[in-house]
Order: sequence, then C-alpha cells, then structure tokens
Amino acid sequence: MKTRILVLLLMTVSSCASIAAQTDGELREVRLYWFAGAQTDRSRSSVNFETGMRGLDHAGSYDLRFGGMIIGTPAEPGEVSEVLADWLGVLDCRSMMVDLGAKQWQDFKETPMFPKPKTLEPPRPLGRPICAVNASAGRTDFSPYRQYVVVNPGHVYLMRLFRESKVSYVMFRVESFKSRDNCVLSWKLVKPPNVDDNEK
Repeated sequence: MKTRILVLLLMTVSSCASIAAQTDGELREVRLYWFAGAQTDRSRSSVNFETGMRGLDHAGSYDLRFGGMIIGTPAEPGEVSEVLADWLGVLDCRSMMVDLGAKQWQDFKETPMFPKPKTLEPPRPLGRPICAVNASAGRTDFSPYRQYVVVNPGHVYLMRLFRESKVSYVMFRVESFKSRDNCVLSWKLVKPPNVDDNEK
C-alpha cells in the first residue's frame, strides 16, 4: 500500500513539473500594427516583451516590430513576383529569432534549442552589429543573421532577446494576421534552453 501511494505521489509530482515547464511565464497577448502603413499610428507597431507595452523604438526600449520594409516589386500584368512586406523584425541587431513551425502552446514542454545557424552572428562594423537582409535569397533565407521572419499565422517563434547587456528568451505565436495591417501575438518569457544553444 505504501509503495502504491509513493508511486502515485511521484506520478503526480512529475506531471505537475511537466505542466509547470510548459506554462513557464505568463501567457500574454498583443496586437501590432504594420509599421509602413500610411494610416497607421506607428507607436503601436513595436512591443517590449518585459512590460508588454507598445511603442516606437526609442532608446532601445522595444524588442520586436511588425513591418518596416518591403522587398520586391509588384508584378506586371501577366507576370508573377513575390513581394515580402509582412515581417517581424528585431530591434536590437544582436537578437535572433526562428520559426518553429505551425504549433500550439501545448506542443512545448520546455524551451527548444535554436537550430544551428548558417552564420554565427552579425558582422560588427565599428563594434556594432548590423541588421541585414539578403533580398535575392528567397522567402526562407532572406535574413542571414535570423533577425527577421515572415509572419505565418499559427506558427510559434523562439527569440533570443538582447536589450542593453541583458539576454532573455521569448516564445510567441501568431494568433491572427491581416496582411499589411495587423497581427496578434500571444507570447511569454521562457527559461533558456537546458543545454547551451548553438547560436552562441
């Protein structure tokens, strides 16, 4: 009887630990508006993941922006061309993010590791990193230093976030999206991956 009670107690504790890891950090939500929109109040295009506040990128106070650049030219009649306009981009060029695919929050029991990068980190002219886009690389490889992602509804993203000298990790999911208008993100601060991740 004592053994059975001990086994049940261990099962309860382990399932609680799994739930705690999955829900580490408070799940929050924010609606960001497209930065390049002519009628858009640009103070609602960026978010600070620590405070949940939206605003413009003043003095490094914000972490992620929706919109801000367009790559490609519209197609002429009878031609096909792709225009990339619906981006999420870092606001500190040392930050990185990756698309983890179409997922639900319950698909994650712990913070995943970053996939191994093709390039280690942004170049640092005059000691400062740069944000870079390769306009000729197509939809999947346009951001060589993983500073920009294309908005994909239902996808979860992992972000390694730099602000000043602090490093933290955020996961966010695109809950809804209207092209060149707005996107709704659910997000939470998460613990670093258990093992040293590959992007260092």
